[in-house]
Amino acid sequence: MVAASHPPLHLIGDEDSSKRRQILDGAKKVFMDLGFDGASMGEIARSAGVSKGTLYVYFADKNRLFEAIVEEEMLDQQKVAFNFEPERDVATTLREFSEDMRSKRMLLAEKKANELPVKMVIPLALGIFPVILMIVLLPVILKLLRLIGS
Repeated sequence: MVAASHPPLHLIGDEDSSKRRQILDGAKKVFMDLGFDGASMGEIARSAGVSKGTLYVYFADKNRLFEAIVEEEMLDQQKVAFNFEPERDVATTLREFSEDMRSKRMLLAEKKANELPVKMVIPLALGIFPVILMIVLLPVILKLLRLIGS
């Protein structure tokens, strides 16, 4: 779980950023291979190519390291989902986001509309089609019966 008390991630310098990136990449691999419970700080340090001491300089414990990975992944997903670019103004970002959402809603509505006829074939065949057929054919059948009866 991500604890609310931790401040958001802030990268300070290039060296810190590069070492932190190295640790996070190594930790992701270990967590993916061994799972959270199977991963140890020693294994993470080996995978990242750093000492355990260096690992603890950047992250207090395995929980905080995992939280940092989750926070980073969430930020990456937000950038993709919202087409986030820090240089762009808010109005442009919101306008493009709303246009994107409108487009996605239209595609979903279109997909549902295209699936509808497939779902309606059986009810139409069993219910509506015979009624329409009887309305159209009933006068013809009655005329045939009159001809045969005379």
